[in-house]
Amino acid sequence: MTVMRRSLISELDDAVRHGSKDERVDALRRITDLFLVESARLTEDQISIFDEVIGHLMKRVENRNLAELSERLAPINNAPNNVVQKLARHDELAVAGPVLTFSVRLTSADLIEISNSKPQGHLRAIACRADLGPSVTDVLLDRGNIGVRQQLAANLTARFSDEGMCQLIKFAEADDSLPGKLGRRSDIPLHLLRMLLENASDQALQDIVAAAPSAQRAEVMNLLESMGRAPEDNDNDEASAWSQVVKMSEDGDLDEISLLQFARSRQFVHLTMGLALMCAVEYRHLQQICLGLKTEDLLVPCRAGGVSWNGFRAIVAATASGAALNEPRFAELKKDYGRLVPSTAQRILQIRCRQLAAAQSV
Repeated sequence: MTVMRRSLISELDDAVRHGSKDERVDALRRITDLFLVESARLTEDQISIFDEVIGHLMKRVENRNLAELSERLAPINNAPNNVVQKLARHDELAVAGPVLTFSVRLTSADLIEISNSKPQGHLRAIACRADLGPSVTDVLLDRGNIGVRQQLAANLTARFSDEGMCQLIKFAEADDSLPGKLGRRSDIPLHLLRMLLENASDQALQDIVAAAPSAQRAEVMNLLESMGRAPEDNDNDEASAWSQVVKMSEDGDLDEISLLQFARSRQFVHLTMGLALMCAVEYRHLQQICLGLKTEDLLVPCRAGGVSWNGFRAIVAATASGAALNEPRFAELKKDYGRLVPSTAQRILQIRCRQLAAAQSV
């Protein structure tokens, strides 16, 4: 293993020093291709070889090539760690963004360090991550601008300390877009929920009630009744879900990250509704197409809705049918996803929806 490592590094060093720019880029792509194909079977020692080799090639390629590398490695659980660390700390958001949002190689300590030293675009990419812990969200709230705070509030998998949640609710007093986002959360302590409701405008109250998860809506209504401010309740869960998703779309919050958060929170009705809005098709038709949330059924709507490969992969991995997929299957899916042009996916989806509409009218 050591002899092979030295030999390979020596050959690549020659390519880096004496090869053309195109040759260096080609070498980086080929070694990354090899890693992606073999990643599920590699030992940590073997991964360390790829780590050293890819790190060596990264030194003499352009930022656009590093951005491509970041996109490819971001969803891979055992991606070369040193490479991910370098990409995550890159000053260009196009390079750092994919791994900051998707890579599980980054620890809370890594994210805190980066959050304390990088600009707002990097912080927002971190705020999109799944399962952020309180130690990270505290730093993001301290350093982040309004866009970072809005993304954190909308991230249903992010967790906050009591101080952090209190800080976020205080921010909502001056930011009309925050109450509706906070209203979707089920993790607000009762005393802070009361603070949010007490300081909300009438329009913000309507947004909070419309956005409230079904499990929390009764609690919200009880608090509002005790304040004498309760609007009319709508106990239709599907209608409430549709209202939430439409409001997200109107606020500019409906994107692939919110779809991923729906999937990871097991809010699959919201996921399907969000996709329907992003694809501009009837929810009922898309619900039939995506019945069971099978990987193949999600492929066309996600591509038609402009979801990136990394976003699609993460959404699929959060479903029951996608959880068991291995890397070779994901490699096949990536080829299919890349070959399917979004405009073609939109046409395919429109045709399928028209067929369903015609069948229902008979």
